[in-house]
Amino acid sequence: MLGSGPIQRQSGVRSGVILALATAASILAAHTFQLAAGRVLGREDNGSLAALLGFLSIILIPAGALQMAVSREVSRSLATGDPAGAARLARGALRAALIAFFHSGVSNLISAGIRAVPLGQTAGQRILASLQSAVIAAADDALARHPDDVGSAAPMIEWTSIRHETQYTRLFRS
Repeated sequence: MLGSGPIQRQSGVRSGVILALATAASILAAHTFQLAAGRVLGREDNGSLAALLGFLSIILIPAGALQMAVSREVSRSLATGDPAGAARLARGALRAALIAFFHSGVSNLISAGIRAVPLGQTAGQRILASLQSAVIAAADDALARHPDDVGSAAPMIEWTSIRHETQYTRLFRS
């Protein structure tokens, strides 16, 4: 039987030890982050951050399951000697993720526009539908680029956005 010898068991034990060490390092990093955030943000803001991170982890559970399913199928294709099929599957999953990501960004902008300008929900839906081909084109364009050409970072915008709900004047009021 393939994979049942001592070499396979040693590899499994080694992988398990590596996974355990990586998990411990991740837990330690998360704890360090929570301590630092607690000191920098204070009690109230740190509670908001913790709630946001908890919500994010709930959202990421199905995403992690999907990632594992795609990884399993890519591995299966590679193991059966079909690297082209594995590449097609990985590229298709990446394209779907990019389309969803860009769609989410456009939806957020349209939602903000509906609140800032006297537009109705129906007009917002029409705008979103009209931009669907642009969203798909943007995803395809991003896939055609080299990874070194794609990326951005705006950490201060993200950091200050955490304090949005405590600002005196807000764009959207409930």
